[in-house]
Amino acid sequence: MSSGRYTSFAAGRRFGRGSIELSSIRRRIDSGGGAGVTARFNLNVLGRINRELGGDFNLSAFTHRAIYNRDRHRIEMHLISSKTQTVRVLGRSFSFRPGETIHTESSYKYSLERFTALARGSGWTLRHSWTDAASMFSVHALAASD
Repeated sequence: MSSGRYTSFAAGRRFGRGSIELSSIRRRIDSGGGAGVTARFNLNVLGRINRELGGDFNLSAFTHRAIYNRDRHRIEMHLISSKTQTVRVLGRSFSFRPGETIHTESSYKYSLERFTALARGSGWTLRHSWTDAASMFSVHALAASD
């Protein structure tokens, strides 16, 4: 969701949205939970560049890191170069130093209060929210504001 009303939805229209509570994500990152699956998913970006764009990334020369960016309320996925290297993609060269990252994804996380404010500011009214027993995941029913 971004600021500003979604004009493609007429008044009276509704939609649902799921979200994961931010504190559950922080605990998962701190514990390293899901790192294997997420790392393979993230490194697959380089594999796809190799296959689809003629790249020559050496996947073993990059490692995955998930970082919680507290200021922006998001989880960032990064691929970190483990050495000095130059790769080619579509005939262009890109050089990396050890520790230099490729920021591959941002996944924004919201508390119920923050999500409600964001929805309201975007022209939506929260009609109902459902959460799991631990309040780590929620699903929201919204309606276009009048």
